[in-house]
Amino acid sequence: MVSGGRKLFVVAIALALAAIVAPVFGTAPPARSLAQGQNEQPAPYAFFPQAGVLWKDLYVANFVDLDPSNRVSDWNCTNYSYDGHSGHDVAILGFKAQAIGVPVFAALDGRVVDLRDGEPDTNTGESESPGNFIVLQHQGSHQTIYHHLKTRSLRVRVDDVVRAGTQIAETGSSGNSTWPHLHFESQIGGKPYEPSAGPCRSGPSYWVHQEPLPASPVVGELIFSEQPMTGRAALPWDEVKRTGTVVKKTGTFYVRVQMGMVPPNASYELEVVAPDGTATTVGNGTLDHTEMLRQGWFWWGLAPPLVPGEWKLRMFVNGERLIQAPFKVVRKKSAIKNRAPKPLQLNVHSTGNSRDDVLECRVVKPVPLRDPDYDFVSYRYVWTVDGMVVRTTTSAALSDMLAAGSAGPTSAVTCKVTPSDGKKSGPTAQASLT
Repeated sequence: MVSGGRKLFVVAIALALAAIVAPVFGTAPPARSLAQGQNEQPAPYAFFPQAGVLWKDLYVANFVDLDPSNRVSDWNCTNYSYDGHSGHDVAILGFKAQAIGVPVFAALDGRVVDLRDGEPDTNTGESESPGNFIVLQHQGSHQTIYHHLKTRSLRVRVDDVVRAGTQIAETGSSGNSTWPHLHFESQIGGKPYEPSAGPCRSGPSYWVHQEPLPASPVVGELIFSEQPMTGRAALPWDEVKRTGTVVKKTGTFYVRVQMGMVPPNASYELEVVAPDGTATTVGNGTLDHTEMLRQGWFWWGLAPPLVPGEWKLRMFVNGERLIQAPFKVVRKKSAIKNRAPKPLQLNVHSTGNSRDDVLECRVVKPVPLRDPDYDFVSYRYVWTVDGMVVRTTTSAALSDMLAAGSAGPTSAVTCKVTPSDGKKSGPTAQASLT
C-alpha cells in the first residue's frame, strides 16, 4: 500500500524554471525564425553542447518563446517555455550530478568574447547574481551563450579560440536558477533565434539531427531508500541514502522516480513482484499535475508484506510499464553488501558527416538502472587516438565528447569508460571507431 497515502511530486522543474530563470542578460527581444526576414544563416549544430543523453539524464525544461505577446509558444506549438525565454534550458539530475561534473562543450568552432566566473552555483530560487556564463563568437554575427555554469569550472579565457566539442565549463545552478541546468542560447545580430524547426517555427532546422520529443513518458532514474525524500534528501539536493536491499523488518521503504514528458493527470500503478512471481498492486492513483511535466519527480512510501528473496517493483503510467526495478529483501542488516555498478555497453560515433567532426562516446546500457544498489554512478572516460591518451574526465553524464580535429582521417579512436559508485568500480567497457 502507499504509506499514509503520502505522495509527493514536483512540477517545479517545469514550472519554477519557467517562472524564475531569466534570459542571460536580462529581458531579451522575442526570438523568431531566421527564415523570416533574416539573410544571414548560421552553421547548424551537430550535437547539443552538454554531456549526457537527452531524455535519459538530460531534460529539456524550456525552449525559446516564439510568441511576441504575453502568451507562450515554442517551435512545436506547445508551451514548453515561458514568456520572453530566449534559449534552451536543459536540466541534469540534480546537485549530486553537478558535484561530480557534467561538462559543457563549444557547439561550434569559435572565439571567447565574454565570460563570468566565481558566482554561487547552488541556487534554488531567485537571485540577483548574474551567474557564470561564456559567450562564443562564430562566423558572421552568430554567437552562442552558455549560462548558469558551475563556479570555477570555466576552462577558457577571453580571446581563446576553441574547436567544436571542446569542454569549456561544467553545468551548474548560478544566477537566477532553481535547478542545475544549462541555458544554451543562439543569436544572430545580437537577437536570439530558435534552432529547432517545427509547425510554429518555419524554415530549416539548425540541428544536423534534430532530436524528436518523446511520444510517451520517460524515466531518468529510480532509487530506493529507507528514509523519506524530504529536506536535503529531496531533489535537487539528493542527499538521500540509497539502497537496493531492504531488511525484512523494515516497516516502510521509499521509492523515488525522476520522469519527463508526463501527460497531465496521468494515471499510475505501482506493483511489487514477490520471489515466487506473485504480483501485488501497492499503489495507484493520478499524478495530478495539470499540464505536461517536462521534468519532475515523484516519491512514495511503500509497506508491502516482505519475505526474503529477490523482488521487483514495476511502475505503470497510463497503462504503459515504464520500469521494472529489482531489489533484495534480507533478514538482517549485516547481510547488506555494496555491489559494483553494472557492466556498460558503449557506442562511439561521429556527430556529423565529416572525418573532422566531433566524436561522441555514449553509454547505451544500462539506463536507467545503472547500479544494483541504486547508488549514483560516475563515469571515468578515457579517449585514445592511435594509442595515445588525448582526453580523460570523470563525469556524471551518460556521454562525453572528443573535440573536432583530435583525430586524423585514418586514426583509430578508442573510448574506455569505467563506472563507479564512489566505493566500487564496475568493469571497464571499450568501444572504437576508425
